[in-house]
Amino acid sequence: MGLGPELVANGGFADETVWVEGIGWGITGGVASNSTNDSDLYQSISISSGKKYRISVLLIANGGGASISWDIGGQGIDLVYFFAPDSSEKTKDVVASGDDTNITFHRESGDISIDNVSVKEILGGLAIPGPEFMDEMEDW
Repeated sequence: MGLGPELVANGGFADETVWVEGIGWGITGGVASNSTNDSDLYQSISISSGKKYRISVLLIANGGGASISWDIGGQGIDLVYFFAPDSSEKTKDVVASGDDTNITFHRESGDISIDNVSVKEILGGLAIPGPEFMDEMEDW
């Protein structure tokens, strides 16, 4: 199995282009940060329901504890709790299951920054059926 091309533009947050910043999010110094509001930071990317993707991000707690949730294509990926001074590279493989084409990060608590956001399609493998397929199978 290989990986397709990068689907995220400006994943290193060189500037504020492409990303939609909810209240409290700011992009400076090569990271996106939020310390005050439970809101979203997102970008529309080209994904397809039923395909498998590898998502990675560097999470940084800037002070005390912090938590963030993230999803792609409407498929929740993770809710991460961590404590400063901590940074952690998170990588997850997930099957997009909806028509939502966003990669979204939601600040849950604390002073948090993210960097190095990457989404690539996993090529050459069989996709894992999404929840809709499993629900249909139960009806048979």
